[in-house]
Amino acid sequence: MKSPSEKEGGAEVANARCLRLTNCVDLPFSGNFFTWRKKKTSSENVFEILDRALASPNWISSYPNMQFVHHAFTSSDHCPISVKFHDQVHKKAPPFRFELMWTLRNDFSKIVKKCWQYQFQGSYMFCLSQKCKLLKQKAKNWNQSTFGNIFRQLLIAEKKLENIQSQLGSSHITVLEVAQLKWLKKRDALLDYKRIYWQQKTRVNKANFGDNNTKYFQNYATFRRNRNGIKQFINKNGACNIDQDLIQQEISNEFKLRFTKNQLCHFDKNEDFKSISGIITEEDNKFLTSKISEKGIKETVFSLAADKSPGPDGFPAEFF
Repeated sequence: MKSPSEKEGGAEVANARCLRLTNCVDLPFSGNFFTWRKKKTSSENVFEILDRALASPNWISSYPNMQFVHHAFTSSDHCPISVKFHDQVHKKAPPFRFELMWTLRNDFSKIVKKCWQYQFQGSYMFCLSQKCKLLKQKAKNWNQSTFGNIFRQLLIAEKKLENIQSQLGSSHITVLEVAQLKWLKKRDALLDYKRIYWQQKTRVNKANFGDNNTKYFQNYATFRRNRNGIKQFINKNGACNIDQDLIQQEISNEFKLRFTKNQLCHFDKNEDFKSISGIITEEDNKFLTSKISEKGIKETVFSLAADKSPGPDGFPAEFF
């Protein structure tokens, strides 16, 4: 066990150091939280996570679409566990997301400046939304035509360096040395882009793991994708769907069914509030009912973490 939270009932346990010592990663799972149970008395049960799957960073990179599952308990005190390997799911084109690595390029800064200088008629928020909309289209075009795929470019740069260095050997040929410096500089820039790309996808505090821990960011992003992805959906009739379009439709229908207003809500504030105990103090109430100030709005907005999820327009707080 890694921590006391992985045990319910019985004596407390100390934190384990196994993961840190082996440099392995604890794979995320779906299903039951605990993997082992013991009935001590008629009124006391002990549940623990005794079984887990550990993997090296290289293994995770090789099998990004795996799924680790804790199944329901049967006759054994350990629950069945399986690791499933899914085929690559065909994904639709993702929505626009502003990439922080773009900000390292001077030519992109010029695009932002030009979009921001464009004049729109309307309220401040309308003008801001229109500038973001204009920049979104310009950024997508620039990314496709100029910036390009960093992973493909990185492979090309590494192959170029291998070829140049194999020709250099122990000799010194000025033309090749100049070419080597050029591609080394290109590769270093691409590695910077790659680090920022994965770091942005993890949305974790980089201060805890170091700016240059690209492998960690990449594996963490893989975990998030596996955890958040829905690979199958069992509808109310018991049918299991694995087609992504059908899953999307089923979920949409389920939310419409659950949250569509179909009857009036009969609530009497004079009677129903009597059963609710008051927990708001006079000081809290004064704060909650105070007038909203421009200063308060600015302090709240600027206190938001800059690298968290972007808004519907695809721009994270760090962009602004």
